[in-house]
Amino acid sequence: MPRIPLPAAREDLTEDAQREVWDRVVSGPRGRVVGPLRAAIHAPDLARAWSALGESLRFGTSLGKRLAELAIIVTGRRWSAQVEWFVHARAAADAGLEPEIIAAI
Repeated sequence: MPRIPLPAAREDLTEDAQREVWDRVVSGPRGRVVGPLRAAIHAPDLARAWSALGESLRFGTSLGKRLAELAIIVTGRRWSAQVEWFVHARAAADAGLEPEIIAAI
């Protein structure tokens, strides 16, 4: 069991501020609340800033989606960041990165 409860759905949240962050993330380019953001949502100000930074780094780049996801999984693999790998390997495949490339990384 995690040390911090990780909400799986909006209904699991106890504060209006948490629900506001959840709604903003789900309606934005991410489309879902995933990974460490689920823990950060217990501190809505932190989660709001964290999400904005992540969206800027991931979606505000001049790289195309395929290349951006490649950069993320290479970095995630280099630093053994399991959450980044888990989330972004699937996103890289969805963005058109070939399965052989993902497997090689």
